[in-house]
Amino acid sequence: MFDYDKTAVLRALSLLMLAAWLALQAMRRAHLPAWDIVRHTPLLTPVVLLILATLLSTTLSIDARLSFFGSLSRNNGMYSLLALLVVALAVATELRQRAQRQRLVGTLLAASCVVSVHGIAQHFGMEPAMWEYDLGLRIISTLGNPIFAGAFLAMAMPLTLACALPLWQARNARGFVYAALLALQSIALWWTGSRGPLLAALCALGFMLLIHFAQAGRRAWAFSLLGTLALGALFLIVLNIPNGPLQQLRTAAPLQRLANMLNSEDASTSGRSRIWRGAMRLAAARTPIRFATG
Repeated sequence: MFDYDKTAVLRALSLLMLAAWLALQAMRRAHLPAWDIVRHTPLLTPVVLLILATLLSTTLSIDARLSFFGSLSRNNGMYSLLALLVVALAVATELRQRAQRQRLVGTLLAASCVVSVHGIAQHFGMEPAMWEYDLGLRIISTLGNPIFAGAFLAMAMPLTLACALPLWQARNARGFVYAALLALQSIALWWTGSRGPLLAALCALGFMLLIHFAQAGRRAWAFSLLGTLALGALFLIVLNIPNGPLQQLRTAAPLQRLANMLNSEDASTSGRSRIWRGAMRLAAARTPIRFATG
């Protein structure tokens, strides 16, 4: 039930934000220039497609109520997705000043610091609560799940790097604060043991550095980074080959999860594989699935 409380708070806050946003529009009675930014953002099309696909799947679901409200344990249904959409639209249209956006980023980074420090403390056994996870192997921090903790840190790390880069260039002492935060985030992310968030963070950080080098005209640095990323990808591929040249590394504790991403016997991989195969069989079934009501 850990996710239930967080989702309830999200839904309540999104309703308050929606009411406040509608009240602001009624008071202004004018076209918002920020909507032009929203309409031209590259993320608008994929977000709209996601919403439409979710609406369609919810409408055609054999249990529309469950699809809309989500399961009791997670509540990740259409309702929660719409709540997230309200938050995103409110941020995109109302946080138009630089100072407002800086406060938002600062709040997210401060939260990531709490998540990182708490997670690192968990790794060393400083956690009074009892959890189903072995916190010495995979930390969960304040999010109650190692994948959720890793995903949050993976999204926060590019923001930290974006704040740090100009300070590092200017040789500003505050850059060391962001460097320390990035180190904490990296350590906590590694100890979540979450492979997806780890790979996502590496790709995001690499992409941001590529943009930075390209804008700064440092082509040699950009090509060096591309080469490093390519070597890292090759290392992961070879690491996942059973009885391959890196077999000794496959048994090393820190790399065991990364070395079994393609292993069908891995509990996490096999579980997802069964879900995907089941979904494919349902999609390819010729006999239509009847609704519970007949």
